Amino acid sequence: MKARTSWKTIIPDCLLFIFIIGLFTIWKKIFRILTTKLEITDDMVSGKVGLIHTETLESPIRQITSVKVNQSAMGKIFNYGDVYINTPAGSYEFYCMAEPNKIKDYLISKMK
Repeated sequence: MKARTSWKTIIPDCLLFIFIIGLFTIWKKIFRILTTKLEITDDMVSGKVGLIHTETLESPIRQITSVKVNQSAMGKIFNYGDVYINTPAGSYEFYCMAEPNKIKDYLISKMK
């Protein structure tokens, strides 16, 4: 009989390594979630991103020129993504938004 060591012994170490890396990277996403607001009414879009360096958007829907959604593979699975709203005044980015395609479809339907 030939005996050898098992690769399965490194699984707990790999999981611990991933967990420790996650502890350092999760804070940025939590901060972004807590400091990003986007509100859409029938005729206005208003939003705010950031706490110290803030960027705000206040625009009538009729002045929006385009809406773009960017989703990663994980974003498609869990239904989140980045929404980019372009107006004559500038471009605004809202990261990690829930149901981004629903936001885009709603804005496009109101733009017509």
